[in-house]
Amino acid sequence: SIFDTDNTVTTTTTISPAVDLKDEKHHHNDNNDDSDAVVATIADDDILQPNTYIVDSDTKKKNSKSTSTKKPLKSTTTTSRRPFIGGRIESTSTFERHQAQKKQLIKLRFGVQDETQLEVLPDAQLPAVDNHHHKHKHRDEKRSRAKKLDKLQEQKPHINLVVIGHVDAGKSTLMGRLLYEYGMVNQKTMHKYHKEAAQTGKSSFAYAWVLDCHDEERARGITVDVSTHYFETPHRCITLLDSPGHKDFIPAMISGASQSDAAILVINSKTGDFETGFDANTGQTREHALIAKSLGVQQMIVAVNKMDACDWSEQRFEYIVHELKSFLKEIGYTSGSGSGSGSKNKKKRNVVFIPVSGLNGDNLILTEQKSEKSKSEKSKSGKVAKSGAKNSKSEKSDKSEKSEKWWKQPTQDPYRTDKSLFTLIDELRPTSSILHDSLHGPLRMSITDIYKELNVGVVATGKVLSGSVMNHEQILLQPLNLVSKVKNLIGVDHHSHSYQHEIAVKGDNIQLLLEVKDSKLGDDVLERIKVGDIVSSPHYPLPLTRAFECKIVTMKNLKIPICKGHHVMIHTQSVEKPAFIQKINSMLDKKTGQEAQSKSGGGGVKHIRHIKADQCAVVTIKLQNKKDVILLDTYENLKELARVTLRRDGQTIALGLVQSLDV
Repeated sequence: SIFDTDNTVTTTTTISPAVDLKDEKHHHNDNNDDSDAVVATIADDDILQPNTYIVDSDTKKKNSKSTSTKKPLKSTTTTSRRPFIGGRIESTSTFERHQAQKKQLIKLRFGVQDETQLEVLPDAQLPAVDNHHHKHKHRDEKRSRAKKLDKLQEQKPHINLVVIGHVDAGKSTLMGRLLYEYGMVNQKTMHKYHKEAAQTGKSSFAYAWVLDCHDEERARGITVDVSTHYFETPHRCITLLDSPGHKDFIPAMISGASQSDAAILVINSKTGDFETGFDANTGQTREHALIAKSLGVQQMIVAVNKMDACDWSEQRFEYIVHELKSFLKEIGYTSGSGSGSGSKNKKKRNVVFIPVSGLNGDNLILTEQKSEKSKSEKSKSGKVAKSGAKNSKSEKSDKSEKSEKWWKQPTQDPYRTDKSLFTLIDELRPTSSILHDSLHGPLRMSITDIYKELNVGVVATGKVLSGSVMNHEQILLQPLNLVSKVKNLIGVDHHSHSYQHEIAVKGDNIQLLLEVKDSKLGDDVLERIKVGDIVSSPHYPLPLTRAFECKIVTMKNLKIPICKGHHVMIHTQSVEKPAFIQKINSMLDKKTGQEAQSKSGGGGVKHIRHIKADQCAVVTIKLQNKKDVILLDTYENLKELARVTLRRDGQTIALGLVQSLDV
């Protein structure tokens, strides 16, 4: 599958510091970097002029050849040019000094004491030896250093966890009950939710109200937007993203899954409800799992919920596992049991099934795992809050004793476990390339929310995709190209205005208190900065592109083939843009990823007319609006900004990876 990703160290394209167009020739002689990366045309200690743009390398060559012409040349590239606005660009020396400070803060955060631990020799620096054995020996040393760099993790790594699944599977109730059992919600608040839910005739939705905070969500009984909650387990820092399951809110689900490292796929075990959710045409279970995999979610916990409704039937659970595991294995989620213990290519398990009951709280958390706050509150009250179903204690204990006969017992099935849901969350693996990408990657942060707080200022919330950000660092808000500065790092917990670290690294959900000095924007800054914008560095900005080349895989339930000129909606991170298929470049073999051979016997090039269901192709996609731009990167440079989802008429039709921006 083209969406399978490994946990190896990702190589980030090195971009030379930004220079002025006037000194372009001198810079070219000093630096032999022939990268086509986009650079900012600014000079050291110079204020950015209104006619200074972000341009690509092809436009630079054209301008250097025809400096005598007065009329501007028409660019044939698909990269948009917009001037920088806002504050003064810091000098290159200041930027390099800040980078050195960030490196020291990252070393302090990850507990790196020896500088040699951070050194990973590239292939070009390997000693030139003639002996074939010694050459491979040096390469093995380089790879072993890279693996050691991957193993350097924080004592309590950060994990972004998204909850997905078909509508009415009990996602919000399951996680709300888990947060309550762990002590993140006090009994006073829970009693209030029970009382208010009973007054509206929805007593069973009380635990869902822990995550569904909006009046619209509580009135309709379904999740509409992605809600974010932060909590800490004994070994992990978890940012929980509760996504909607209704098919009308798939864009919100894509936004939540694109920010996540792992997922909990919630399944409704009721007879008929599971079959409806797993149906290829009407259900959302398949689509959610496939979208999560294509967006880089490498670990998945399948929580088979509402087991109390089927009397904790082991046969029903085995049937659901049998139906789901073949589909999940097909899209890339495996049990990790394909190789023996002595095999070098042993894969780690990235999917596991667990039976739970969110309403009753069965198999969610062990008694010894509950926080001291939760234990003290429940000991003082002398009772645990009753569930919306109002089951008696005797009935609940009988079912618990019955269930312990099979799901508490050790099993040889690699897809099953005897652990609780909280234990599985506490054992999630962090991304292996966090330290490498934080040290060597350019700053990229996706904005998920922007607001203005009284007596505080403009606050941007988002996830760091690459690089790192610290206090008083100069940043660039794209595509507005607004130069700003970070006043302070604010934690994701809205009740706290401080961050536990001095620097935010890749994978962190953070809030930035911005300093905006552009008087022309004024109060209009909140309208100009939108959800989905990218925070980057003025020295290493992203290209503002209007067209790109993409490798796509169509869905199996695609009814109308994709042809040249078809209009689609492009979804990436929290952004959706109208676009169309400009050109179908080639068809690919789905198994090998190589270009498929034409079946025409004439020897000529066969014209590709359309792409049918379950096929792989390389296409060129262009935005409909000529003045519109989109912020993307290639899969080689930054995987998080290279994953796109194509939708049409409210249905997902294809999933893609950006191959090139120079089309």
